[in-house]
Amino acid sequence: MKTLNILRTTFGLKNTEDLGNRFSPIELKNIQDAMIDYAADKCKEQRKICQFDYEAAHDNQSNFDDSLAIMYDTKQLMDSESPDFD
Repeated sequence: MKTLNILRTTFGLKNTEDLGNRFSPIELKNIQDAMIDYAADKCKEQRKICQFDYEAAHDNQSNFDDSLAIMYDTKQLMDSESPDFD
């Protein structure tokens, strides 16, 4: 339902039902699936970035606590866990 609202807003339509006039049900389903797949891919990508940031701090054993504190203070992990979708 959220994807339909996003599509409606994107095309400047007042009602979600107006999408049915513009696209066939099969096209809407394909668009929704593509949006869901894209979001899942972006989340995987962000998890990899987050994991890399953590492992980079962990590999620096001598300053691990300092690195974690910096990551916490700058919200580096939180930023890499929250993807900005294109």
